Amino acid sequence: MGAGPQKTYAVQRQPAAGSCRYRYEKGEPLEDTSCTPGAISPAVTQATLASTICRKGGYTKGIRPPESVTGPEKRANAASYGYTGRLGDAEYDHLISLELGGDPNDARNLWVEPPDPGHKTGSGANNLKDPVESKLHTAVCSGKTTLKAAQQAIVTDWTTALSRLGLAPADPGARIAVFYAARLPAGQRPSVAAANEEGAPTPWHRPDLDCRG
Repeated sequence: MGAGPQKTYAVQRQPAAGSCRYRYEKGEPLEDTSCTPGAISPAVTQATLASTICRKGGYTKGIRPPESVTGPEKRANAASYGYTGRLGDAEYDHLISLELGGDPNDARNLWVEPPDPGHKTGSGANNLKDPVESKLHTAVCSGKTTLKAAQQAIVTDWTTALSRLGLAPADPGARIAVFYAARLPAGQRPSVAAANEEGAPTPWHRPDLDCRG
């Protein structure tokens, strides 16, 4: 457990340079569990959901550390993981996101997350972990799953977190396809059934982002 939200944040010491190693699941980057095991905020519990992450008007904006703190941390953490790509294309990510009660500035809960497969260099940070976190947040606040279960699922493997909790198809390729399909105009969106059909020829299929292996 971390320290929780603070009025002011200090730059946190990061793991030694080169001491952390990325893992990959069907091409998607995962954290080194020894360096980034995750840390939760003591302010967010199942009993405080309505006054914290599920409250109307939002919660995370008011507890997020400033760039003056996260900037130096991100550069140091990139060295920890041996990340040599463009920092602007990587996200300094909360393993347990703030919207799931993750600690805002505990070094155990932050890592430089590389861009997803197929990412265009220089186009900024983008990753498929974000929509997973949003769906878990919705599930927690609607009572479909508990806070603890969502936190454990994201720490275990964010690419399987939704299916582990029965919130999405087990096939990660299908989840990614559905995510991109949602960005198409309504008249061009395929059915969910088509999205879940292995190998189905669809107009929104992105071979460069296919994680079905």
